[in-house]
Amino acid sequence: MCSDSGQNKNFDVEVTIQCQPQVPYLSTATVAVVNTDDFVLTESIGAIKFKVDDLTSAVQNTAKSLLTHLFEAHAFIPFDGKTLTVVGLFETVAEAQTKGAAVLCA
Repeated sequence: MCSDSGQNKNFDVEVTIQCQPQVPYLSTATVAVVNTDDFVLTESIGAIKFKVDDLTSAVQNTAKSLLTHLFEAHAFIPFDGKTLTVVGLFETVAEAQTKGAAVLCA
């Protein structure tokens, strides 16, 4: 049983975007950091509770891997008749709105 079973878990994701001075202004987007609340399995025998396993780093590593795939490789966003990755969407919008990309990369 998870120590705070039934509770929502919080997470933070930090995405690093590499910019360059010409089109496409946004060259890469990488999931740099994924932080989550603790995922700790506990068990109890009577009134005695003990920690079985801490899954936090495994959950964080898996989330980072899956999010990286979504950002960089998995096209799932329909836009202007195409299906784009998150990075592809950033690049397409940046090319279409040069001024907006310059603001993002400022």
